[in-house]
Amino acid sequence: MSGISCFGELKGQDEALGMLRQYLKSSRMPSGLIFCGPEGVGKKTAAVLTAKALNCLSAANEPCGQCASCLKIEKGEHPDVHLIENDQDAVKSDDIRALRREIFLKPYEGKKRVFIIDNAHKLTAEAANSILKVLEEPPEGSIIILVTSCPSRLLKTVLSRCQSVRFRRLTAPVLEALLRDSHGVDAQTAGFLSSFSCGSPGAALKMQRRKIVEERDRAVDYFLGKGPDISAGLKEREDAKAAMTAMAAWLRDVILLKTGVPESRLVNYDRRRDAADCGACYTTAELLKAFRALADSLLFLEQNVNVKLLVSGLRMESCIK
Repeated sequence: MSGISCFGELKGQDEALGMLRQYLKSSRMPSGLIFCGPEGVGKKTAAVLTAKALNCLSAANEPCGQCASCLKIEKGEHPDVHLIENDQDAVKSDDIRALRREIFLKPYEGKKRVFIIDNAHKLTAEAANSILKVLEEPPEGSIIILVTSCPSRLLKTVLSRCQSVRFRRLTAPVLEALLRDSHGVDAQTAGFLSSFSCGSPGAALKMQRRKIVEERDRAVDYFLGKGPDISAGLKEREDAKAAMTAMAAWLRDVILLKTGVPESRLVNYDRRRDAADCGACYTTAELLKAFRALADSLLFLEQNVNVKLLVSGLRMESCIK
């Protein structure tokens, strides 16, 4: 499931893991938990690790990652651990009805039955009310973990019956070290991704797989009028968003340098010399005007607009007119 075998391998979440360890040590794990925080910071991974810890055959209060129970959970084959995830717009009511049938049964072979619902904010009204009924009278021996990046979209009554465990964005140094040491990302790329991904390991790795540094360079060169037209290659809205976000992050760095902010604060540190040269060619007012144009374009992208037409007009000289 997660690829991480123990709590110690989940970096940058000491506060959340400390809370979970305390629950495990005291044997007072709440029957309803909400793992909330930004996308891609390890919430679902922590939920799977919690299920392992509750059912581990070897270690006390920590998943060993090696026993038969931990290995079954990792493979998604443990009969007492269920992961409900849906990439669509809503978590299906059928999945929750199946959960209600299963949750009142005794564990088949483990110590606890654990039901993890990823993207719990996507529960339909019917599914959310079904979960609420279970949380009102939680069965002994079963635990529900709701994983969400948008806890405000959960029913207030569900929130009130669960204990929230908050996960944070990783600091740039922690994320940079994680990308280098655990995922083999080169130092320059890791430095860029640690800032550009806003502290999300999941987002950083996704960007690395799509070669975001090369995309950044093409987008910035196009914006500055030094590179070929990129609009024809932007087939998906997500591609356009990545290119425009790269342009905006670049322009942010140019403005920061021009106003005297240290180079160490830059997202695009590897192109700091280019940023300084760009800043020397424009006034701060012109740069801010261009930045606002990019920000407006990102908002337009959420609407039903022609992506290629939108991006084709994003050149520095056009934005400051």
